[in-house]
Amino acid sequence: MKEWSIPVSWEVCGMVKIKANTLEEAIHTAIHDDSIELPYGEYVDGSFNVTVDDDELIREAYNAGQEDDTSDDEGDCNEE
Repeated sequence: MKEWSIPVSWEVCGMVKIKANTLEEAIHTAIHDDSIELPYGEYVDGSFNVTVDDDELIREAYNAGQEDDTSDDEGDCNEE
C-alpha cells in the first residue's frame, strides 16, 4: 500500500486581547497587525477539508507524480 500526501485545512477559533481606544481600532488591529500571537484555539466542527480539487495536481505537486498501485497483490480484505 502506498502513502500519499494530501493537502488539507481546518478552521480554529479563539480570542485575542487587543488594547485600543475604539472597537473599530481594535478590529482593524486584529485584522492587520501581523505581530499578534495566535491564541489557543478550538477546532471548528466540520471544517476539515481537502484543499485541492484537482487529483492530478495533488499527484504531481505533493506526491512527485507517484502512480496508483492497481495490482491486487494484497488480497481481498474480506478473506478469512
